[in-house]
Amino acid sequence: MPIVFRWIFTACLQRGLVTMFVLLGIFVIIEAFDKARFLGHGLTGSMLVEYILLKMPFMISGFMPVIVLLATSIYLTELSHNHELAALRAAGLGVNKILAPLLAVAAVAAGTPRPASGAACTLSSPRRRSMYQAARCPEDSTKSPCTTALSLITRRSSSRSFTDCEPTQPP
Repeated sequence: MPIVFRWIFTACLQRGLVTMFVLLGIFVIIEAFDKARFLGHGLTGSMLVEYILLKMPFMISGFMPVIVLLATSIYLTELSHNHELAALRAAGLGVNKILAPLLAVAAVAAGTPRPASGAACTLSSPRRRSMYQAARCPEDSTKSPCTTALSLITRRSSSRSFTDCEPTQPP
C-alpha cells in the first residue's frame, strides 16, 4: 500500500469520525431536549438515557451516507485549499489514484452500519417492543405513569393526554 494511499485514507477516516461524533452530539442534544418535556410525568433520567443509547446505533446507520459525504468533501476542500491536490497531480498521480482511498473509506463506512445495526437490533428490539406494547394501552388499564410517558415517546403524538388509554388505530 503506497504512502499516499495510507495518508489520504487515514486523514479522510479521521474527518469521518469527527463528523460522526459531531452529528451524534447534535442528535443527542436535540433528542434530550425533545424528550425532556416528559420528565416528571413518569419518565426518569435513566430511562431517557436508555432511550437515547438504544436509538444511537440506528442513527449512526442512518447518518452514514451524510457522514461519508461530508468527510470526503471536507477533506478534498482542505487538500485543495492547501494546494496539495495540485502537488499530487504534478507528481504524476492520476485522479483515480487520488480517489481510490476515498472510495475505500466509503466502502469501510458502507460495511460498518450493517453489523452495528444488526447487533443493536438484537439487543434493543425486546426493549423497544416492550415500550411499544406499553404504548398500546392494555385492556385492564393497570398502567403506571412511567409506561404512559413511554407510550407518548414511542407514538410521538402530542395530542394524547397522559391518562388516555384508547388503543391506537392504524392509519
